[in-house]
Amino acid sequence: MSRISIIMAFVVVVYVASALGWLQPTDTNTTDAQSLNTTLPNKSKLNGTITDKERKKNERYLCKDRPRYRRCRASFTQWFDMGGNRCKSFTGCVYGGFDNPYKCDTVCGKNKRRRPRPRPRPKERN
Repeated sequence: MSRISIIMAFVVVVYVASALGWLQPTDTNTTDAQSLNTTLPNKSKLNGTITDKERKKNERYLCKDRPRYRRCRASFTQWFDMGGNRCKSFTGCVYGGFDNPYKCDTVCGKNKRRRPRPRPRPKERN
């Protein structure tokens, strides 16, 4: 087969696949809080964008989320809070967390319980 016939065969396959609906764009980068602005279905009815209140709610949901694995050959690093003292990294085909530890700490650090201040010691009398 010549190059032109191979290219034409490829074009025909792509055309048929798109006509049948097999080639649908998938957005797999919904892991960080920035991409939540465009991929979440619960958008504001006013102008089609997500509000700050909804974005913060969805970021807090990411703090409670556990790592989810899927099959792939790549190795990604995502950060999860997991209810501990700080965010931990998971490497592999992981999705659903934060892209960097700083974003994870700033968003999920607000949800942690704060320790009460220790009471001052009473002064000793002589």
